[in-house]
Amino acid sequence: MNTLNEEQSLRLGMLRFPLIVGVVFIHARLMAADFLNAKDGFDYYVSDFVQHLISEGVAHTAVPLLFLMSGYLFFNGFESSLECYWKKIKSRTRSLLVPFLFWNVATLLFFWFAQTWSVTSGYFSGQRVAVAEYGGMDYLDAILGIDRRPISYQFWFIRDLMLLALLTPIIYQLNKRIPLPFLLCLFSIWFFVWVDFEMPAPPGLLFYSLGCYLGYTRTSLFALDRHGPAIVTTYVMLLLAGVIWAQSPLYPYMHKVDIMLGMISCLYLTKMMAGFRISRQALASLGAASFFVYAAHEPLLSVLNRLAYRVVRPEGSGSMLVMYFLIPTMLIIVLVGVYRLSRQVLPQFTSMITGGR
Repeated sequence: MNTLNEEQSLRLGMLRFPLIVGVVFIHARLMAADFLNAKDGFDYYVSDFVQHLISEGVAHTAVPLLFLMSGYLFFNGFESSLECYWKKIKSRTRSLLVPFLFWNVATLLFFWFAQTWSVTSGYFSGQRVAVAEYGGMDYLDAILGIDRRPISYQFWFIRDLMLLALLTPIIYQLNKRIPLPFLLCLFSIWFFVWVDFEMPAPPGLLFYSLGCYLGYTRTSLFALDRHGPAIVTTYVMLLLAGVIWAQSPLYPYMHKVDIMLGMISCLYLTKMMAGFRISRQALASLGAASFFVYAAHEPLLSVLNRLAYRVVRPEGSGSMLVMYFLIPTMLIIVLVGVYRLSRQVLPQFTSMITGGR
């Protein structure tokens, strides 16, 4: 039984590209912070405020919401049978496992080449063990992310998603038999950091399981639309407060409340965006490129940041803020263009490396 009507499917599809843009800007913040020299003055605080607001605030809604949507969509048309489960797993072998292996092997080769070529070796030395010095288990670990994040580190999300898909029968039974204790336990682990584990990460386990529950009970992801304006207002106020009081002992808890309110706000705002033909068409068109942008933005973003900061050498926080916006934005535009060209020239290959998307 399909749990999504046409409008709901459209609204979820419209979220794909904005959420991936959020992921890119999370990583842009991590890189830019390494290059900030001035630690005082009004300009620095403005730059830090804006970057924190976007990368640590708004953008951090992206990954939990992607997990929620993934769990929900697993139960779109799902029937409680072994045949249906294996059909879903087979589908995710193509959509997740194949691109996961391709992009990590490609990134491994990229680092090997960059570390061994004299022209680029200076940009890739001293941060980690050189790929040429890896042993057999190191290669396996770099590709699969067994005891660490994969070498294409954004693919920790895909790694966890694959594991959660395999665990879905257990998650389904727990949601069916003891949903409230199960979900409260996962929420407590995530919110209060009672236990910390790497794989699957607590936020992924919580929000994927919640998505599974909502899908299993046929509860719409947009059920809180009627409270949307109040939730968005509360979210914005708490988001600003969290940035201002980022050093407060309460900040970790404020941040997680922000994430939950942000997820609901994003889902609600798709209702408004779907009402405008231009935004509806633009996001539907860009959505196809989402996975390619997600997969290819690193290590390219790191390389571009290093090159740009060495060439430009920004002296003030204002120029740093311009670069914080400009570099990832230009990279996203280029990657969308590369994806569209690749889809025209090499359609089967492009489909394979993007999971058939």
